[in-house]
Amino acid sequence: MFDRDNVNAVCSRATGPGSEMRASFELPSVPQDETFLYLLARHDYFPDGAELQIALNGEDVLRGPSRFASKAWQWTRLAIPSGALKAGPNELVVANLA
Repeated sequence: MFDRDNVNAVCSRATGPGSEMRASFELPSVPQDETFLYLLARHDYFPDGAELQIALNGEDVLRGPSRFASKAWQWTRLAIPSGALKAGPNELVVANLA
């Protein structure tokens, strides 16, 4: 899909459950240093960019217009807000709000 293997897609809000993806992970402890989320992504169907929400344990890491290029893979680095990570289970949600 999209010229890469192992790709997850987030579609428009009209698709219902297909408009978001979730990833769960566990941390033995909370990092003390500044922490970042690195995300490789692209948008494909919205020529002006989609409205995205990227949240960690319910706290927004990004909410607003997509930062990703159209039809080209692009890395972005997002600062994780202090207090968003916790020891134990964590959940990352990427949702298309459009």
